[in-house]
Amino acid sequence: MAEQFHYPHDILELLVETIPRLVKSKKDVILFFEGAGVDEADFREARTTLSKAPQSINKFEIARDVLTRLNRRGDSGLAARREIIKRVTQFESFESCWENERLKAKGLVASVREAVNAKRRILPDETRAGLRA
Repeated sequence: MAEQFHYPHDILELLVETIPRLVKSKKDVILFFEGAGVDEADFREARTTLSKAPQSINKFEIARDVLTRLNRRGDSGLAARREIIKRVTQFESFESCWENERLKAKGLVASVREAVNAKRRILPDETRAGLRA
């Protein structure tokens, strides 16, 4: 049976573009996921790469890797997926962003909010459960 991702593709892509812009460093991307309750196994490889060869990975690659691993977890990743959506949609302190990324970050957070709200209106209850903030 094919793997089912719980974040729809558009939400996943928005999160990959948004989360790295909300923080300044690669370590902060990992801390964002850790704070959201993502299982350590989902960011272990990124953390190891970051400590051994920091120039070989960027913030966006970290976000994509962690979100993809989390998305594959099924129900065991539900709480962390919800917490990530909550943290992104409720993000308001853009001073933590690089100055040249603030406007883009604000726009992406607004886009995540809109996409999540649109999905909530049209998706069946079992799919909507993964998007609750």
